[in-house]
Amino acid sequence: KFVADDLQVMIAQVLQTLEPIESMVYQPDGDRWWSMRIRPYHTLTNKVEGVVLTFADITILKQTEVILQDAQIDLESRVGVRTEELANANHALQLEIAAREPSEHARQRLIQQLVIAQEEERRQIAYELHDQLGQDFAVLILNLKSLEEYVATNDEIAERMTQIRTTIVQMDHYVRQLAMQLRPLVLDELGIELA
Repeated sequence: KFVADDLQVMIAQVLQTLEPIESMVYQPDGDRWWSMRIRPYHTLTNKVEGVVLTFADITILKQTEVILQDAQIDLESRVGVRTEELANANHALQLEIAAREPSEHARQRLIQQLVIAQEEERRQIAYELHDQLGQDFAVLILNLKSLEEYVATNDEIAERMTQIRTTIVQMDHYVRQLAMQLRPLVLDELGIELA
């Protein structure tokens, strides 16, 4: 009791071609599947006198196949949902990146302006240290030299004046180094990027 409407046609084909045929048949009673094989029946004299039909129960295989197909459909559905979720998350992320981009550019411009302002302030302080204090030290040294001429007769005062002048020369040198460290000349010559 199985469903195989073309059984007579398949038997005739096997008898004509002498080639075996395999087919799956369904048995509605008991919901069973069979693998049916039809091959020529050879006698001892190697004469074909019919066919041999063999059946192998493949119900478990078919049930597993149905389960696998259902699982594949479910998996494809889940993959589709997850792909859509990922696409939406990616789109949201792209929108967030696009929204943050102007503020990031503004932040970078602000940092650049801050660096420029700091460099300008350093340049101004270095200029004042180098030029203004340098001039003041030069005037002070000149004044000390002229005072030394007046007190040249007093060895103790002359010695003291020489010490003061040496200290001022050292201070002048220190201030010039400080100005150079604060704002190296290479910055003015080459610019911030190259320096």
